[in-house]
Amino acid sequence: MYRIFASHRRCFEAQYSATVESNGRQANGTRMLHENFADNLGLRAAYDAYQLQTAEAVFPFTLRSLLKTSSSPSSSSTLDHLKRLEAVHGTGRDFFTAYAQQFCVRLSAEEEEMLAVMEAAANGGGKARVHASHRHRVNVPLSNFAPFAAAFNCPLGSPMHPRRRCAFGPDEA
Repeated sequence: MYRIFASHRRCFEAQYSATVESNGRQANGTRMLHENFADNLGLRAAYDAYQLQTAEAVFPFTLRSLLKTSSSPSSSSTLDHLKRLEAVHGTGRDFFTAYAQQFCVRLSAEEEEMLAVMEAAANGGGKARVHASHRHRVNVPLSNFAPFAAAFNCPLGSPMHPRRRCAFGPDEA
């Protein structure tokens, strides 16, 4: 178990240490490790909840509609309706857009620096942040998450679908 954690740790430390913050400084992936784990695992947990909620909200309704209209001449319109629901909810694009919007903030360089200093002071001093920048809190977890790449058809090898990702399970590698 420790070896698995250690390999995840090394991957995330290297991945986030390779990012450059808006102030031009190299990020400290080691200092940010726990928060980066939380961002990446939180994305997965929220996506699982979203999928369950979507299935409960969409599929019972559509199944009832399909059963009521399957023998009627309007059954093709029900199938069209199912296809529209699938197009909106089936890809997860709405989830990923909402996920990214929670970090939609434009800070000036001075505000970014002030935030870093305040965060560091609240967490033991120094100038090293414990959270990645908003941009990296969105892009890195999403680039590590296969359902995101599938939802937006990101080509393998692109920034949002890299060949090497930091993953938590064998199905995510």
